[in-house]
Amino acid sequence: MPRGAEQGSAAGVIGLERFEMIRGQAFEVHAHETHQLDWASAGVLMVDAADRRWVLPPQLALWIPAEVPHVTIALRESVMRGIYLRADWCPL
Repeated sequence: MPRGAEQGSAAGVIGLERFEMIRGQAFEVHAHETHQLDWASAGVLMVDAADRRWVLPPQLALWIPAEVPHVTIALRESVMRGIYLRADWCPL
């Protein structure tokens, strides 16, 4: 799981994280207690979740609901950004 990804959940409604990733770097299968909005502010990411695969250039973001196992991989040198929202404050 990305280091620090749950920091925002303890503090309140929102957490924001930034991860610099080299080509091929991956966050192995993990899930969060929080919802996540995931995007690449630079580079290109690939996210596998719920038997689907998404490619995220800087123009796109992906909503990952809480407790959904997912993998994030940098397809090239990238900066991954994530907004984390408490699931109990944003029910689906």
